[in-house]
Amino acid sequence: PCAVALGAEATFVGRTVDTFVKDQRALLGEANAHMGSSFVEILQNCNIFNDGAFDSITDRKTRADRIINVVHGEPLIYGAEGEEKGLRLTRQLKVESFDLTDDNRDECLVHDETNAVIAMLLARMRGPLPVAFGVLHRVERACYEAQVHDQIDQAKQNPKAGDLRTALLGNNFWTVEPEHADSL
Repeated sequence: PCAVALGAEATFVGRTVDTFVKDQRALLGEANAHMGSSFVEILQNCNIFNDGAFDSITDRKTRADRIINVVHGEPLIYGAEGEEKGLRLTRQLKVESFDLTDDNRDECLVHDETNAVIAMLLARMRGPLPVAFGVLHRVERACYEAQVHDQIDQAKQNPKAGDLRTALLGNNFWTVEPEHADSL
């Protein structure tokens, strides 16, 4: 779902899971405050049809290795303390996980919410890579409502712009001559 929202040019895309209530509340608040099209994917368990579908992600024992909380401007690091891993790009522009050390820390990809390519890579990550949670993509762009109001304000600058009578009864007509009527 996040990849589809990114492809549709949503200006805010995030992901969370239903059991992380505090994170979910914060993410939904950010999405609501965003001026533009917001999309939040919430991985939600259903006791009837897919009970335990996200246990591999949310289980406290394995969670550190299965999820990555992305924060703008921060390196993409996950894993249990002392066993941290990072994410980096390969030469083929694929995301790969690597064991993090002091010597290779600078290889870690840094999250940039304004970068749609990074957002798409994070949205499409699947095992053995961790699932990305948080704000995957956020850009500020003129939203539809603001553009409509700007267009109306510009039209009001021309005193004849809003005159329907002049538009309908004006002298800007064209006529279809009988010899050309067959080609229509």
